[in-house]
Amino acid sequence: MSVDKSRPSRYAGLGGLSIAGLIAVATTFTFSFSALAARPTIRVAVVPVAGARSGHLERGVLRALASHRQMRTIPPDAVKRTLQELHLPLKSDRDFEALARALEVSALVVGETTGRSKIWVAIRNGADGSERAQATWNDSTMPSTQVIGRRFWKTFGRVLAKTTAPLPLPPVHPERSRGTPQADLPSSKPAAPLTLPPPIRELTPKPVDLPPLPRPVARSAPAFVSAPATPEKSSERRPLILEASLGMNGFSRQLTFSGDSMGRSRDYRLSAAPALAASFEWHVWALSPEAFLTRFSLTASGEKSLGLTSVDSAGKKYDTTAYRYDVGARYALPLGEYSDLGAAVGYGVSVFALSPTGSDPPSAVPDTSYRYARVGPVGKIGITRAFSLQLGASYLFILDSGAISSPRFYPRLTVSGLEGTVAFVYRLTGALDVQVMGEVHRFSYKLGSQPGDAFVATGAVDQYLAASLRLGARLE
Repeated sequence: MSVDKSRPSRYAGLGGLSIAGLIAVATTFTFSFSALAARPTIRVAVVPVAGARSGHLERGVLRALASHRQMRTIPPDAVKRTLQELHLPLKSDRDFEALARALEVSALVVGETTGRSKIWVAIRNGADGSERAQATWNDSTMPSTQVIGRRFWKTFGRVLAKTTAPLPLPPVHPERSRGTPQADLPSSKPAAPLTLPPPIRELTPKPVDLPPLPRPVARSAPAFVSAPATPEKSSERRPLILEASLGMNGFSRQLTFSGDSMGRSRDYRLSAAPALAASFEWHVWALSPEAFLTRFSLTASGEKSLGLTSVDSAGKKYDTTAYRYDVGARYALPLGEYSDLGAAVGYGVSVFALSPTGSDPPSAVPDTSYRYARVGPVGKIGITRAFSLQLGASYLFILDSGAISSPRFYPRLTVSGLEGTVAFVYRLTGALDVQVMGEVHRFSYKLGSQPGDAFVATGAVDQYLAASLRLGARLE
């Protein structure tokens, strides 16, 4: 076996270099740790955004920057004043570099909004004005400022950490005589050769007061702020998480039969009765960065009559129970700033029952206990920021109708249902509103009676009308 002696072994000199290597590694680690511990803050300026929803985008970016201690943002007013003083068109890298130098920042954030929901954002390096990264977000609706902030930091957080501030310009020394032009001022004539001043032969008894050195831009750099530069009261809508309402409901009921040749079927009429009403809506993914998830919500509502008693034509009294509850889900697409249109599905129960008092016989009016599945459109029309009109309609698939379909009354019946709601909502404050609501629930029967049945009729209509006044609360 031969050995190539011209190629040194990789282990040669290990004993001699190990101590030096350890010292070098330790020194490097020490300087790296010291640099990391003394890592300076990053000054960032948000250039005024163009577009119809510019303020919304600026607030989202400033919110993201203010949430990180390492970032220091320039107040938006100071950025605007600097642009006006410098008269920069911001069309080239040199324009952005000049702006970054005047503001003494490491990064500039520029952006633009197009239409209702398209957003473009870019990061420019302060040292040379070059574009380091850009992103375009195009949703079906403008996302909230929280969503914009999270997207911005996820996309550009590491890019901002790598930006650098412009190097300071060399100082311009004041002239010692007014007759000599400054060397760095532009001139149409060739620059004269630079001559050194004569040496100082003797000390002057008094110090010479020289004017201060001029700065590159004749203005002081704006102070950074660590708090978000958003106004205290924003006109933009924040994500809605919870909605709830509670109030009093007044309702009426009318059950009428048709085609009763024997006159045994008994109609029922209730002019008015009080009830306690409540509703609840939970926007499950209100804070999700995905816009399509924020439009989904879960709903629940209910009503319960208070102190209701019925009396028939013979003067007999019946304890009356009436209640309704409903659970479901809703999905709506936004239409403009405060309006939306969507669909709702759910499952509900509606009960109206008469119980005789004492030894009185059961009522000839059949009890109803509707169990149904519903589906239909829902929508909201935002007339102003404070006032809105809410609409809804549903078709009811009746799964069970209760005692009215028993063999004692109408065992061969078929029934279907419709319901509709309208509500006027006025926001008193950011968290409270007042609601005036109207509802109608209508159940239509085909009774299918045959000769020999105890009750013979061809059809019936069971209709409920309700109006309520509620106080609503919302959590954003």
